Amino acid sequence: MLLHLPLTNDCPSEHINPKKRKHTLEDKDQKQKERILRNRAAAQDSRDRKRRYISNLENDNQQLKEKNEELNKRLQTCRIKMWKSD
Repeated sequence: MLLHLPLTNDCPSEHINPKKRKHTLEDKDQKQKERILRNRAAAQDSRDRKRRYISNLENDNQQLKEKNEELNKRLQTCRIKMWKSD
């Protein structure tokens, strides 16, 4: 037994009221704008964190250079004393 069913396109988007569809597009645009703003804020936070991190590294580097210089001077002084004692 063969059944003949009518062909229909049950795509929900065709049954949406045009006003509702417009509202949906506006919602999508608004959500996209909000997402872009959140992304910009997150990107700025990331750049700020990176700047602070680099600044801390530079400060640490400077302190280590100063400490190294101080230790080299002490080493030189010790070598001179040792040389004189021989």
